[in-house]
Amino acid sequence: MAVTVSINGATFRPSPPRPLFNSHPANASANGYEYAPAQDGQRFLVTTVKTEGESSPITVVVNWTAGLKK
Repeated sequence: MAVTVSINGATFRPSPPRPLFNSHPANASANGYEYAPAQDGQRFLVTTVKTEGESSPITVVVNWTAGLKK
């Protein structure tokens, strides 16, 4: 959840909470969390449940060692 906060002098006014992102989390992992924020605070890694019939693309990188040489 996220809120927008406005401060007017000594008055602190948060907006009503709203979802920060939509996800369908799986069961909590071993550490008890269903997500992990990135160190830069810009992204989240979320454990989700794959819905039936959904497929994920596979990317195959060939000759990847050539990219290491500059």
